[in-house]
Amino acid sequence: SYLAEAAAQSSTTPSTSSTPTSPLGLTATAASLSQINLRWTAPTNNGGSPIIGYKIERSNNAGSTSYTIITNTGSTSTTYSDAGLALGTTYTYRVSAINAIGTSSPSDTAATTVSQLTTPSTTQSNTTPTETNLLQHIAQLNPLQRFSDLFASLIGLH
Repeated sequence: SYLAEAAAQSSTTPSTSSTPTSPLGLTATAASLSQINLRWTAPTNNGGSPIIGYKIERSNNAGSTSYTIITNTGSTSTTYSDAGLALGTTYTYRVSAINAIGTSSPSDTAATTVSQLTTPSTTQSNTTPTETNLLQHIAQLNPLQRFSDLFASLIGLH
């Protein structure tokens, strides 16, 4: 019969779809004291089936023992923000693409450390202020010292 023949052909005909290739160019950037932003490029080959999401994995031991799945995105977006991280910890990430057939091999890894933002330190100088930085110097002093320095500058004692 026609139906039996069609069923036999469909069971012996190999599928042309496969899992996608790995995502490319993964980067991890510290965005705050507790967040790392990830960015990558979609695979060059989707395996003949559209990408439906990405599996994102994280390790806090440089990937030496294991990775933990932190999300399956369920979207085609190639960015992800990982929040609630511990200050001073280095995190290593890898990303896999997902299509209807399955999950790709992981991407190359990317790592970064959640670190404290640095602010420039301010030090007071013991040198006598010049005319160009006199107002900056006066602003750093207490009110009585400001008046004294301003008065001395005006009458030429500095």
